[in-house]
Order: sequence, then C-alpha cells, then structure tokens
Amino acid sequence: MTAFVALIRKDLRGYFDQPTGYVLLVIFVGITSWLFFRTALAPGSQDASLRALFDAMPFILAVFIPAATMRLFAEELRDGTLELLLTQPVQSWTVLGSKFSSGLIFVSSGILLTIGIPILLETAGNMDSGAIAAQYIGVIFFSGSLIAIGMFGSSLTRNQIVAFIVALFINIVLIVIGLSFVTITVPSSVAVLMQDLSPLTHFGNMAKGVLALRDVIYFVALTALFLSCTYLSLRGRTLSHTTQLYKNLRLGVAGLVIASILAGWFGNSIAGRWDMTEDQVYTLSPATEELVKNLDDLLTINLYVSNDPPVQIAGSTREIQVFLEGLGAKSDMVRVVTHTSDKDEKAAQAAMLAGIPKQQFNIETQDGYQVKEGYLGITVSYNNNREIIPFLDTVDGLEYKIATLANKMVITDKKTIGFLTGHGERDRTAELQWFSLQLEEQYILAEVSKDSNDNLDLSDIDIIVIAGPTESVTEVEKADLNTFFSRGGKGLVLVDTTIADTERFVARSNPNNFNDFILQYGVFVHENIVVDIQAHRNLSFTTQAGNVLLPYPYWINSQTAESKIGGSGEGATLTWAGSIELEEEPEIRYVERFIPLLQTTEFGLINWEYQDISPRQDLAEYSFSSDDTDKQLLAVGLEGSAYGSQATDDQQFRLVVVGDSDWLTDNIATRYQSNLIVALNWIDWLAQEEALASIRSKVITSRTLLFSSKALKNFVQYVNIVGVPLILIFVGGIRFIRRRQFTQRTWVSREGTK
Repeated sequence: MTAFVALIRKDLRGYFDQPTGYVLLVIFVGITSWLFFRTALAPGSQDASLRALFDAMPFILAVFIPAATMRLFAEELRDGTLELLLTQPVQSWTVLGSKFSSGLIFVSSGILLTIGIPILLETAGNMDSGAIAAQYIGVIFFSGSLIAIGMFGSSLTRNQIVAFIVALFINIVLIVIGLSFVTITVPSSVAVLMQDLSPLTHFGNMAKGVLALRDVIYFVALTALFLSCTYLSLRGRTLSHTTQLYKNLRLGVAGLVIASILAGWFGNSIAGRWDMTEDQVYTLSPATEELVKNLDDLLTINLYVSNDPPVQIAGSTREIQVFLEGLGAKSDMVRVVTHTSDKDEKAAQAAMLAGIPKQQFNIETQDGYQVKEGYLGITVSYNNNREIIPFLDTVDGLEYKIATLANKMVITDKKTIGFLTGHGERDRTAELQWFSLQLEEQYILAEVSKDSNDNLDLSDIDIIVIAGPTESVTEVEKADLNTFFSRGGKGLVLVDTTIADTERFVARSNPNNFNDFILQYGVFVHENIVVDIQAHRNLSFTTQAGNVLLPYPYWINSQTAESKIGGSGEGATLTWAGSIELEEEPEIRYVERFIPLLQTTEFGLINWEYQDISPRQDLAEYSFSSDDTDKQLLAVGLEGSAYGSQATDDQQFRLVVVGDSDWLTDNIATRYQSNLIVALNWIDWLAQEEALASIRSKVITSRTLLFSSKALKNFVQYVNIVGVPLILIFVGGIRFIRRRQFTQRTWVSREGTK
C-alpha cells in the first residue's frame, strides 16, 4: 500500500508540478462552463437543471481525457524509466492501478471544479440536488472508462501525440456508434447492439438522475477491459510472446473482451436501480401501486411490438417492455402479454383487429431511404372493457396513460362535467377542444344552458365549468349556481376582466365578467393586466425585418404556489391575466379556506393602463417600473362546508377561480402542455381524484431559472467561465514560481561546502 500511494503521489506531481496540467484544467473548465451557459441562458431557455452541461460533457471528455492520460506511460517509455519501474519489487498491477488512480483524481478534480455552476444557480432556481449528484457520479464512471482507454493508448507508443490520437480514435468510435445518424443506417438488431456498446447510451441513463446497476456494470466492465489490455501491453514488453504465461494473459484479456460485450449487450436485463431525482420521476408513484394492488379483476396489458423494430423505436421498445414488467411485478392482478406482431400474417392481422396499426419509418441504406414498418402499441383490458394506445414513441408519461385508462375502466360511475353556455363563454368544441378531449378520458362532458324560465338544470352535474363569460348571467341562474354549490357542488371559473384584441394589440374591459358572483365567495378579479418582468414568454412576432423573437411580459410563466393541488409541475402560461384579491369575510360564510394556486414571481407588476398591449423590441421599452414588484395572485382554490338543505355533513363545495380564460384555449394549451396538466390536476381535485394528479405531475416535473437581476446573471456566468480558470492560473503560477525557486536554491552541506 505504501508503494501504491507513493506512485500515485509521483504521478500527481507530474500533473500539478508542471504548467501542462493547469493548462488542461483551465481549457476544460472554461470551455465546459461556456458551452453550458451558452445553452442554458439562451433566449427562451429557463430550465434550472444541468442537462445541458452533461449533454456536452461526454464529447469534451472524449478529447480532454486522452490529452490528460497520454503521458502516463508514453513519457516513461520515452525516458526509459518504465523498465526501471517494472524491475522494482512492485507488482505490475500496482503500477497500473496507481496510474489509473492518479489519472482519475486529476480528471475528477477538473469535473468537480464545475460544481460552482449548480451552487451558484441555486440563487436563481431550485435545482434537483439528487439528480445532480447522480449526474456527477455518472460522469465519474464515464471518465474512468475513458481513462482506461487513454492508458491503453499511452502504453502502445513512446510518442505522446500518437498516444493521444489512438485514445481519441477509440473514444470517438465508441461514442459515435451510439448516435442516431450512425445507427439509422444499419439493421435494427445491429443498431441496438451498437447503442448498448456505446458509453454514451449508458451515461445518458445516468444523466437523467437514475443509477442503474446495468449501467454501473457496463462501465466497470469497459474499464476492466482496457486496463487488462494495458496490462497485456506492458507485460508484453518484459515477457517473451512464446511463453505460456503471455499466452494465458492473452486468453484472459480475450475473455474480458467477451465479458464486456456481453455486459453491454445483455446488461439491460439486469434489474436494480436507484432513482435519485427528488420527485422520484422515474419510479412508480404510490398512487399507481395502490391502484394496481386494489384491482378486483385481472388487468391485462397487451404490448404489440416488432421482432426487429426500426431503429427509431428500438430503444423505446426495450424501455417500455422493462417498465411494463416492473408494473406487472407490483400486483398479481396485472398481466402483461407481449405480441410479436410481424411474426406472421396471423399475428399482423391480430394487431390490426386490436386497433394497433403499422407505423412507417424511413431507414437510410446504401441505396437511399427505405420505408420500414413497425409496431409499438398497447391495449388495456379490464372487466370486458378495452382501451387502446395505438402508438408509443417514448416511455415518458406511460405510467399516467395506463393509470388513467385503468382508473377509467375500474370506476363505473363516472362524474359529469358541465360547461355553462349562453353567455359568450369559450366554446367547448371550437376553442376548448384539446382540453375537452383530455377530460373525456376520465369524465362525462355535457353542456348546461338555461331554459325558458332562466333556470339551470344542474341535477346531474358534478363539476361546472364557467369559461370566460362576456354577457350577463341572470339572477335566476346565479341562484341556481349558489344552490348547486350549497349542496356540495364543484366549479372551475375562468374570469376575463379584460379582453385582448390580438389583431390590433389593444385590450378593453369586460363589464360582464362574472365578478359579482364569485365576490360572494370572497374572490375578486381586478380589471387590470398582470405582467412579470422576469418570468414571461418570448414570442415570435412578424415585423418588417421578418419573424423576430421578442419578450412579451403579458404572457406570464406563472409559478405553482405551495399547494399539492397543482401537482409538482412547472406552473402555467397565463395570457393577459387579471390579479386576484381575497376578501377576509365573504358573504358566503361557509368558505373555510383559500388555497393559492398560481402566482407570479416576486417580479410581478400590475398594469392598470392596459389598452396598448403591443410587443416591444426590448423589455426596457415597456417602461415598467420595478419599484412596486411583488408576487401577484393569479389563481386560487377555495373550499368549505356544504350548507344547503340537501347537503350531508361530509360534503364540501369547492371552487377554482382563475383570472384568465385564454390560457386553456387550443391556441395556448397546445403550445404549452403544462397548462393542460395544471388544469387537469385542478379538475381531479374538484372531483376528489387527487391520486391521478400525483401521477400526472411526474410527467412534467421541471424547474425554472429566475435571476433577480442582470448583474446576478452575469456574476453566475463569469465566475464559472472566467473566475475559476483565473484561480487555477493563479494557483498554478504560485506553484510554478515556488518550484522554480526550490530548484534554483543553492544547497550547502553540513561541512559548509556547496
């Protein structure tokens, strides 16, 4: 152990006592940080995660690590010190292990110098610390395999440049074989093998925040393979190639090559993983497990796949199969059956009858593009009911889709959602079509209109949706609505106090905005337009110079308040919304609590002079003063005890009020999926189906970067891009000066002679 530590210290001095090591670290940290901030802080990008960093990291390390490891053996071969080292009473594996450890320490120090990025980004957003930890662990495993490759290249030659080129070539080959532009040109079975053998594929899994045992085994096997090849190369310099020992070494290395290929090829069947994300995004939610465990009958999931799937869906096919196997293992009442739909004509006909059509994909070949057909669909059956998902291209969101379909079939008594009409509300079939299609997966939809006596028939309605009325609602209708809520009714009310004209970009007031009704419950939407000078959308507008991307603070990237009702999503995009004020003592005294749902950031402002809502070239041109910025409430939930004569003791009425109706129209909701997720979560809360909301929210878990000032934004960037490299240059300079002074010192013996 003493020799091992001494050798590590020797090699580390080779890195840190020479300017070369610091130059490499400065270049690595500077380029890595610059590429990250160039992507993460690009216009329209506000994602508070390090995915951009770790998407670029493998390609940077593929160049950086060969440069860092090229000297480990090549320099010793050139100077003739390796033979001297190997003749010492030190095991060859000790020499090999010490050089690998010193290389890993040096590379890891460069990687850890980027830790300032997530630390400083915490000032602008809530980072997922669990995912970040998994990403750093994953990049260390990835680096270990590339270091072993670099050592192998260095052991083959005395020339460091040649060693660099050899290692770089191997790295590029291993990384490139996993990229889609390569795999799309080969048969699917070969493409899957190439992806499994690429470290980029396995690191991509870790970059999501999940440490899977199969990925760890792959990197350990790849590292062991090239360390063994390096050991064979070194021993080949001291052993005769005709000896039995050398032949045994070659056989052992060949065995490791086969084992590494098998680990990459069949490793996907190895179970066991650790989901380190804070929200357990890639783990079945407790609500899903509870749902499948409490089934009264057998839930059958039929998966239709291709024997040789097109490369575009080969990875998804495998991931979906693994997910469904895990789901089936959670309950004896879930059976998963996989059908190979292109096995023969009979199997293809069975898939067609089940409602799973062929999908066509373009495959690039030497003769050009060819069309290949494939299957990837699901049917879910329960109690003589059957639901179909004709095609899946990703495993993301599959848990919610299956849970929704299962819940839909399990619950025989569906609740009814009524849309109030006749007062200029948003048309359900024309303007809220996408929202309605999502609701129909779980609920019965109906339209509610007044009869000849102005009465509303709400007897069969569980939830009433009032979407932006622009005409007056009669007192008789309001009385019917009050009666509905007094008996425990539920409602989603979208209030437009202003109406935007998107052709002339002007806004006008809406006198028939339904405020007088919701005020009885302690909620009032002001006649204004809220803006957020930090969290807003950048939109494309047509100008004389063409389409340009401009900041538009009237489209607010609102934040989910501290409430489980909205799930753990990223909030919603509200357009020309009014601010909400709450009354402490509402007229309806049975209101028990208000629940903030959506709000601006602390940079929210109220614009009372809202007529001109046209876009500006720059945020400063809007002339918004930042003196009165504060969080502005945009959506609120309220609940209380039902108080009508027909109400029971355990009934509650619930309301959700939003100061905007445009945000759920097809034009907005199809552009920002989070709007639908939030709205559906609210509907589930109103219908008391909170379990579905907890599953759905996992699909869109996201975090947002919000810098309090441009100065802070620049500080975070340049501390990492410039500050850390300057510190490295300073430390390296000090060490170089001290080392030079040490070597130039005149030594005097104890006898006084020089």
